[in-house]
Amino acid sequence: MRIEPTLDRILVKLLEEEETVAGIEIVRDGKNAEMQTGVIEEAGKESGFNKGDKVLYNPASGTLLRILVDGKHQDYRMMLADTITAIVYD
Repeated sequence: MRIEPTLDRILVKLLEEEETVAGIEIVRDGKNAEMQTGVIEEAGKESGFNKGDKVLYNPASGTLLRILVDGKHQDYRMMLADTITAIVYD
């Protein structure tokens, strides 16, 4: 199966806790959900993102998709590009 986001939408693969970005501490202020890291798996033509970009996003954004990949379920989020907070460069 292949999912291709339209226009300004992106498909983000959720990273496991141990795969989060080293050196970045996210401070919660009590009102906002903590930020999470993910990798862009597919990006719509108008999104401004590229496949493989590592990003920070609010986990309340978009729609959670659980997709079967190689016999295991993998979690993804389909979201609008403008809900991405930052691109992370290692």
